[in-house]
This record gives sequence, structure tokens and C-alpha cells, in this order.
Amino acid sequence: VLALSRMGESIVPDLRHALEDSGVSADIRTQIPGVLAAIGGLQAREALLDNLMASEVAVRDTVVSGLARLHARNRELEVDRRVVEMAHTAEAVAHYRSFQILASLTSTFDEGDPVVQGVHEAIEHERERLLGLIAPLLSSMDRRSLASALRSANGAVRANALELMDNVLSPELRQLVLPLLDSQVSDEARVAGHLAPFGTDLL
Repeated sequence: VLALSRMGESIVPDLRHALEDSGVSADIRTQIPGVLAAIGGLQAREALLDNLMASEVAVRDTVVSGLARLHARNRELEVDRRVVEMAHTAEAVAHYRSFQILASLTSTFDEGDPVVQGVHEAIEHERERLLGLIAPLLSSMDRRSLASALRSANGAVRANALELMDNVLSPELRQLVLPLLDSQVSDEARVAGHLAPFGTDLL
């Protein structure tokens, strides 16, 4: 990875091609966003933006993380909000769907069942991606700091983090995303209060 990043922007087109090639193994493709983030620059940013909705979850995880890292290294490198918001909406809808699935499973399976645990793990990954997609829109806080603030036992710290997100998200995304990231909103409240806009046929 270090050797590739030292090659600079000249290798970005090849990295992008490999990232988008389903014939390349996921193990290799998940390494590419980190290299792109280390290289930085406009081409790397565009390669990451254009793959925010990669079909493989593992690849999508690293693309979102790579974009957040790239932004943390160069906060003046603006991103296309339209692209980020489209990805954000898709991730949020999937996240709500996971909570609905979890609610249906817990009525049948024990909490420790592998199926239930798998959904919990998916929910955690989805949350990380939601945070990662907010990071490029922020000017003063990175993804890890934001995640820590949202989980803080200090109510004022949590409120400040939510206000920060409220200021950078569009009105539609605020309504969609904030209940998912507010640690004071219960899973039950998310299912009961926020799935209605998407209908009841998510399963």
C-alpha cells in the first residue's frame, strides 16, 4: 500500500479501474480506497465519490472510510454534495430496513442467536458508513471525533454533535439520518416512528 501511494496521482486511473472491476477480488479492492486516500488529490476524490455505492458491502465500507480520511487530510478539497447525499439516502434507507428486520427477528430468535448477531453487526457497519458520509461535509470534526461525541455521556457534547450535523445536512437528510445517529433514540422508536415514509414492504 505504501509503495503504491508513493507512485502518486499517475497510478490513480489504474487503481480506479481495479476498484470498479468486479473481476478483481474483494480482498484487493478493499485495499484500494486506503491507497487513494493516501495519494489524495482531485482524481482520487472522484474515484472514491463514484464508488460510494459499490455493490459489495466490504468495498463500500472502505470507500466511505477512504473518502473520510482523504477529507481529513485536506479539508479544502470539496466533494459533490449531490453524490454524497444520494449515497447517504441509500445507506439510511438500508439502515432503517435493518432495524425493521431486527425487530421481526427478535420476536422469534434469542438475542444471542447468530442470525440476530449478524444483523447487529450489519447495523454497526451501516452506522459507521453514515458517519463516514457526513465527515466530508464537516469543516471542524472527523468521523471518529463525531462518533465519540454522539456516544458521549455528556448531554451537551451529544447536543453539539447533533447540531453540527443539523447544520450541514439538507432538511430531508436531517429528518432521515439524525434519528439513526442520535444515541438517545431507541431502536423501537426508530422502527415505530421513522419507517412509515418508506412504506411497510421493506422486508
